[in-house]
Amino acid sequence: MDSTDKIKPFAAWVASIKGQDGQYGLVEDWLLRGKLNRAAIAKKLGFEPTAFEQTCHLDLATRAMDEFAHMLRQKGIIKIDVNIQRFDEMVSKLSGDDNKFSAANEFVSGSKLNRKKIIEEFGIGKKSITGKRPENPELARMFNRLEDMLRLPEFGIISPVDTIIRKNEQNNTSMPKGAISLSEAAKLTQRILELESENEALKGSYGRFSEVAKVYRRLGQMKQ
Repeated sequence: MDSTDKIKPFAAWVASIKGQDGQYGLVEDWLLRGKLNRAAIAKKLGFEPTAFEQTCHLDLATRAMDEFAHMLRQKGIIKIDVNIQRFDEMVSKLSGDDNKFSAANEFVSGSKLNRKKIIEEFGIGKKSITGKRPENPELARMFNRLEDMLRLPEFGIISPVDTIIRKNEQNNTSMPKGAISLSEAAKLTQRILELESENEALKGSYGRFSEVAKVYRRLGQMKQ
């Protein structure tokens, strides 16, 4: 199932836990250690356990859940994450009074935000946003989305990846035999990210299928 197909059922679930007073008191039944139990919610809606926890920040269903969780934190309904709180403070500071994010120029390095500099400046936990498996995947996705926003023409704070690639290729016209261009490498990297996201979803499905297979094998042994 495509991530866009999960949005409507998710929106209906959100509406179902909203009380007549406009609050989300019923969400308490869906919390685990102060956070939204994403796997349980996915199961309730008939999705794979990782439906709302995809690594790729572009996944629409995961983004919808992230935004819902963020709203609940702001309302004080679920546990406040100190690193996400510091991220919010950072965004507020960088946006400025005109909301043009001019101050963010100071933290740009190439085609990304300089996470090391941001960590030092705003006190965000290093392990929460860095590495192949960040301790706070939601915050890591929020960083990626902020970078995407700052690449938009209306802001123009971060140069689009393809623009930087073209400049690098112009500066390095000679390539060794068998090498691929930086633009090709960028496309392959994006595809890898998409496949990793799909792989996470398949892992959840495989877990259920393997359990069924074990049951069938056991039944076969009993018949013998």
